[in-house]
Amino acid sequence: MTTTTQLGVLGHGVESGSAAERNCATSRVGGVPAWLDLGELPSPASLQCGVCQRPMALLAQVYTPEEAPDCFHRLVYVFCCKSGACYQHPDKWYAVFFFFLNAGHLI
Repeated sequence: MTTTTQLGVLGHGVESGSAAERNCATSRVGGVPAWLDLGELPSPASLQCGVCQRPMALLAQVYTPEEAPDCFHRLVYVFCCKSGACYQHPDKWYAVFFFFLNAGHLI
């Protein structure tokens, strides 16, 4: 049996305050999330660890556009607790999915 593994490699960092840092189409590991829709932010309570109630940190922001160019903008944000005490508990994770239809495209 043959299996295929795809491995992502981190590129250069993003400078603090740069346009890339504020661009939601920039996938990132760690740092500060660039929200796709500021009107639909998760509540502060949902970004607290379900075990220790501490604020969670952004683990990854992944831009996943639709295959049709510029049709949908889609982002997945994954947050986790940084406390080692919560390491194996499922409530230390939180994922949010947002999508936005570009105005020039109709469904």
